[in-house]
Amino acid sequence: MQYEIIRDAIEQLLFDEAHRRYNVVGYQNNSAGLVERFEPTVIVFFKSGNFPESGGTASGANRFDLTFSLDLSVVVNAEGDLMTLQNQNATADQLSSSLESFSNSLRDADRAIDHLFSDVYNVIMDARHEHFKLPKGQVSSRWLSGFTKHAPIDRGESTVLTGSAALSCTVCEQVDGERGKAGIDFDLTLDIADDDVERTGVAGTLGG
Repeated sequence: MQYEIIRDAIEQLLFDEAHRRYNVVGYQNNSAGLVERFEPTVIVFFKSGNFPESGGTASGANRFDLTFSLDLSVVVNAEGDLMTLQNQNATADQLSSSLESFSNSLRDADRAIDHLFSDVYNVIMDARHEHFKLPKGQVSSRWLSGFTKHAPIDRGESTVLTGSAALSCTVCEQVDGERGKAGIDFDLTLDIADDDVERTGVAGTLGG
């Protein structure tokens, strides 16, 4: 269906325009190495679709309003040392410095995901990418309608922050009708034994 083509086109567009600023997770050329997992990432999901009654027919073309979710994530390492917090002999200044560094990691993660969303927004909403590099007329009304941040996650010395952007557009899905199963092929070639010209008889003359 067209929505699958559009999903793949969005993913391809983001990958082509990344310029090493972020990774597009799931793209076939990406590895899952440790370094890549700590870089800003984008995942494209088809979220929902709606067929408005006013935009369709019982057979033929039907308008399909699509919504995609662009899931964004960043990981920021704290400069503090967990061993300092776990050290019973650490001084008050050492503990204070370590705690401050972990607090700063959340602020840095917040700035990082803002920057990531800015990169993604500028790729998607660039006038040159109105059709996601597909032929004109295959998709229309693309719009990045919002961005939401989720609660941060602390993982040891790292802070993970995620968010999602809603992307909508419209395509035309075609009803092809039921294809059914292939029928049985019969060999209709006429082959009469002992008749090298494939005839049922030889014409004679009347009256002998």
